[in-house]
Amino acid sequence: MSSDTQTQPLPRSGGGSPVTLVPGIYVAARRLNVSGIGSFGAHQFVIGIPERVCMANTRSLAGHEVIVLGAYNQSGRLQPSLNASSDVTSLRSYLTGAGSLHVARVSVTKTNSMILSLVNGYRHYVRHENTHPIAYPTAYGGASLTGCDTSTTYNSNSWAQSLIVHRIGPGRVIRDFSGIDICNGNTIPAAYFK
Repeated sequence: MSSDTQTQPLPRSGGGSPVTLVPGIYVAARRLNVSGIGSFGAHQFVIGIPERVCMANTRSLAGHEVIVLGAYNQSGRLQPSLNASSDVTSLRSYLTGAGSLHVARVSVTKTNSMILSLVNGYRHYVRHENTHPIAYPTAYGGASLTGCDTSTTYNSNSWAQSLIVHRIGPGRVIRDFSGIDICNGNTIPAAYFK
């Protein structure tokens, strides 16, 4: 899929009206919860909403069954988490209309099988990262405010985008959301997800 056919972000919530997301896969970006210049930064994560709710690891949020996948700085390493409380809280606020979140739908045809593929990619990353750790960069993602210092600097934005690229395919969703979501164009090697 070419970049001109990528899905554009859905409108932000925050106006008090609840949001309904149809079954599918989404990439979301939320503001970082830090003070100073870091508050302009964004953290990307992946949302799966199955077509059938008979899927393990789902959480019930505001009338939606969801699986949330993201990566974080854990002890200086880029490590993923399933249904992390910070992302789940942001998603809940978005769905109830109480919070703002940038959300873009990923272009897929078989939602449930692609969600399972993402969860498998998450599990592969956990195993591979245990023996080949990826250091989490320091100082605003190890990058300048305009982008990553090197193509091998990875953070949560790199992780979310890499999961989509390696488990679903390139060009399926926008990479650059509003705000400073540095390193979104740096793709982690495929070996971590397969």
